[in-house]
Amino acid sequence: MVTQVVHLGGTMGLGPASVLEEILELRFENGMNEFSLHGEDDYPYLSLMVRQGQAYLHFFPEEGHPGFHSVGDDDHRGTESVAFPLGTLRETVEVPLRSVISTEQAIQAAIAFARTGELPAQVQWDEL
Repeated sequence: MVTQVVHLGGTMGLGPASVLEEILELRFENGMNEFSLHGEDDYPYLSLMVRQGQAYLHFFPEEGHPGFHSVGDDDHRGTESVAFPLGTLRETVEVPLRSVISTEQAIQAAIAFARTGELPAQVQWDEL
């Protein structure tokens, strides 16, 4: 079960009155934010990056495992990519367009992860 969410605005502990979906809706300039969700242990954790209605998920099941990343609905095989925030609003990481999903789908997957601590079934995944 997720006990805290770290994002570009700081760390937020989740208590019984917290509403995770509201936290995951927080946005900064250019509609961006980056979230890390985990429980009392460091693993598993879920990284969620958002930018203007688009999202990218990266799930890390355990230390040393490269993880799983989201797979979008569209078949993008080119070199097209989307820049998502990484740590700050000034740093970004390029994510292949084929790994981009909707923000709504990503939020639903994050809520499922928060409940179970497992790889969310709401999203298609590629293991790295």
